[in-house]
Amino acid sequence: MKLEGKTVVLTGAGNGIGRELTLLLVQGGSRVVGIDIRAASLDDTHGLLDAGSSDALIPYPLDITDSEDVAALPAKLLELHGPVDCLINCAGMIQPFVRLAQLDDVTMQRVFDVNWFGTLYMTRAFLPHLAARPEAQLVNFGSMSSIAPLPGQAIYGASKAAVKLLTESLYAEYMDSNLHVTLVLPGAVSTNISQNSGIDLPKNRSASDRPRDVETPEKAARTILHGIEDNAFRVLVDKMAIDADALYRSDPQMAVEAIARNFSGLLSD
Repeated sequence: MKLEGKTVVLTGAGNGIGRELTLLLVQGGSRVVGIDIRAASLDDTHGLLDAGSSDALIPYPLDITDSEDVAALPAKLLELHGPVDCLINCAGMIQPFVRLAQLDDVTMQRVFDVNWFGTLYMTRAFLPHLAARPEAQLVNFGSMSSIAPLPGQAIYGASKAAVKLLTESLYAEYMDSNLHVTLVLPGAVSTNISQNSGIDLPKNRSASDRPRDVETPEKAARTILHGIEDNAFRVLVDKMAIDADALYRSDPQMAVEAIARNFSGLLSD
């Protein structure tokens, strides 16, 4: 679905890929309701726009884990800004790079609240409105970790795997309708997700532990936007996601073992 002239709701608009998608969408003629829990981050995104296009971004601070506020959102936006044509659930967070046994309940709950329940609440709230449009798009962000696990990210990966299956299920439900459903699968993109998640990366990482072929948020956003406008079933954003997907489809056990060995340095002792 071409998004020029359309109204897009996008979570995580204050940083990283979400910010770059917001800028690209506005530059391409979309009107964007940018959602983020941090009002200051939305202001920073808004400040990057040219004066002539700044009105096309509507900053909307919101905690997507608040089910009541999210449920009320579509009606508020409809009243203030008209119908929504596209929902992009980009907001997410990672966990500390530790083994499952070392994670506390509060951290596990928070990761699932943001990645799974935040996406679920937004999706469920907007589905009836999107389905009623002549043409509409739902875009959910999974992760390379929802294809094959990354060491020290078991809960993060599980939350994103849930999003992956939810999105594929919705694709099956709406594949013969006017609602397009797309799953986005980033691998290694140089964003501030660790900082925004309140996570310190392990200090014992060597050069060999760092992901190779790290993609920039700008290029990742362009790849994602191209996939959305092509109504892609899924978008593998970068080389790491493409390679992990190919290896996992060929030999799942080999994929899990290879990723575990290559990135074992991510785990904190």
